[in-house]
Amino acid sequence: MRCFIPVIAGIALAFFVAVSKVVWLPDMLFRKEVVVSRLAIRDGEFVDLTQRWGGDGYATGIRHRLRSGEVWNAQGDPDMSKAWRARMVLQTNSASVRILVNQQEWRYFYTLRSLSIDGRWVAATPASACNR
Repeated sequence: MRCFIPVIAGIALAFFVAVSKVVWLPDMLFRKEVVVSRLAIRDGEFVDLTQRWGGDGYATGIRHRLRSGEVWNAQGDPDMSKAWRARMVLQTNSASVRILVNQQEWRYFYTLRSLSIDGRWVAATPASACNR
């Protein structure tokens, strides 16, 4: 019986590690939006890369928070794998943010409020007051 407990604990740990490569269990349980990366682009203006567990992957997108308090969202990938980090680089010459996430490259053009992923364009939409 004493050998049984470590075996069960080992199996549970192996399962947790394997599942964590696809979904982080606290994200699945609480379904809270997570800010993976944030970049200040101008005084009082920020671009966030966000993820929220959606059942078969992470809904990954951009949140653009303006100095006025206005918020714009652009949905990038509705079923991406968990991103533990992302690199965001401000490119002022093109008024864009270059985003490297899960071996993908995105560009968010903050004056146009538009996201480009592999030649596909997604227009940002204003967030409703309850989603701010």
